[in-house]
Amino acid sequence: MSMNYKKRTCLILCCIQFFTYLQANDSLEPERTIIAGVVTNYSGDVVLINYCDYFSDESRSATNLTETNGFFKAEHEYVFAQNMTICFADKFINVFVHPGDSIFVNIDANKIRDDFNNAITFSGDNSELNKELSIWCEYSFELCV
Repeated sequence: MSMNYKKRTCLILCCIQFFTYLQANDSLEPERTIIAGVVTNYSGDVVLINYCDYFSDESRSATNLTETNGFFKAEHEYVFAQNMTICFADKFINVFVHPGDSIFVNIDANKIRDDFNNAITFSGDNSELNKELSIWCEYSFELCV
């Protein structure tokens, strides 16, 4: 059997499986996803949460920490798993969310610039995955700079 034949067969089977899934699930319904957190030792900073949802006009949420005593919260509806970023103190914290997830992020403003890996803790859904993703993204960014 040629390699092209195998690839075509695999593609056709994947398409059939996908369309069967769509027929079984009449529509994909968005689910509310919550990202919340607190910044300890903050000093008048802003937290910016960037959504990567191509199906929505809403793309970001900003919270002035002075007005909220260091707490931030953003809710958004997702249909598919997405990557998001939390921008604080010129650092990007990458977060991966599935529809319906609830994630809490604790950021220590005193450590964020000098000890990034220990400045951020995650709890809630996918906390271990998000910790590893955040560390890996910061490491790869440092390699490129």
